Amino acid sequence: MFDYTVTAYNKLGKVQEVETVFCSPSSIELSEVMLSLSDEFGYAEATDPMNTHMGEYGDRPAALGQRRFC
Repeated sequence: MFDYTVTAYNKLGKVQEVETVFCSPSSIELSEVMLSLSDEFGYAEATDPMNTHMGEYGDRPAALGQRRFC
């Protein structure tokens, strides 16, 4: 079980809501929270405690820039 942070942004790239989800990596709960927040605000992404990108839903606002993958 891990804590994941799900951050929701509006189309301008402004944070609208932040939720913490405690679940296992294989749980569908994290995806459900991201999907719900992206439906409400436009874009949502999840990170783990080490700030590793764990997933996203919606259209990434241009104001956030491109995601950098290492």
